[in-house]
Amino acid sequence: MRPGALGFVLLVAVSLAGCSPKLPDGVDAKRLTETVGAVIGDPATCVILAEKGTGKVLWRSSRRSICAQERQACTRPGVTSPEALIKDAAKGVTLQTGCESVSWAAGPTPRAEVVYAAVMYGERALPGREIAYRLDSAFKTAGF
Repeated sequence: MRPGALGFVLLVAVSLAGCSPKLPDGVDAKRLTETVGAVIGDPATCVILAEKGTGKVLWRSSRRSICAQERQACTRPGVTSPEALIKDAAKGVTLQTGCESVSWAAGPTPRAEVVYAAVMYGERALPGREIAYRLDSAFKTAGF
């Protein structure tokens, strides 16, 4: 590769890294992943953190395909997804609900500028209130 081309590739990589979502200062991403996994980890579980107001996603606990999957909304007819719910949470919506085999939770984290949305699906899905309670503890353990 020519030196000029290599420089361009490095410049693009550094620019993209600067645009990557970033957790707030003092929040340890590895510890956050571990604690969220310990309190509500499951292959069909998704937790998303985003900036309050903008909805810019800062962190996901699961693959994007899990977080984009639509499930029964419980509080209204139809379906929703954690990706849709995080947009509502960024606007101030809080939620703790469940129905059949799906449970939802959304709201603020201990950091005023960060909100979360979570879903658990399946036979082991906890009630929405329990998800919120356990996540609050996990967030604090990770540095929120």
